[in-house]
Amino acid sequence: MLNRPSIKVSSKGDFKNMTAFLKRLKEKRFYDKLEEYAERGKKALMEVTPVRTGLTQQSWSYSINVGSDSATITWENSNRTTSGIPIVLLLVYGHGTGSGRYISGHDFITPAIEPVFDDIAHNFWMEVIGNAK
Repeated sequence: MLNRPSIKVSSKGDFKNMTAFLKRLKEKRFYDKLEEYAERGKKALMEVTPVRTGLTQQSWSYSINVGSDSATITWENSNRTTSGIPIVLLLVYGHGTGSGRYISGHDFITPAIEPVFDDIAHNFWMEVIGNAK
């Protein structure tokens, strides 16, 4: 017969915070703030979008999709070239010109939207541990 080591598991406290979080999750209370985050992201993107005519800057929008087990905020820019290429992609990744020159890209999107992502993550975590504002 094999001598098997015994395993002892013990726990202190309770699952009060977890239970409260799961209840809030079920109620989808944190979804109430999605509109606020979406609007903040849109404003941040508008502030940093390079301005020539102002059309690209004013073409930011967002959509919120809430599913049964997830929520998604999508920011979009509707300004496109006559051939259908999103102007924002040309600004971020660079592009060639009709005269043969190359215009370098500049990622203005990530630094603008990152603080919004950080706030979403922080506030969601506060919901998890039960210290939400």
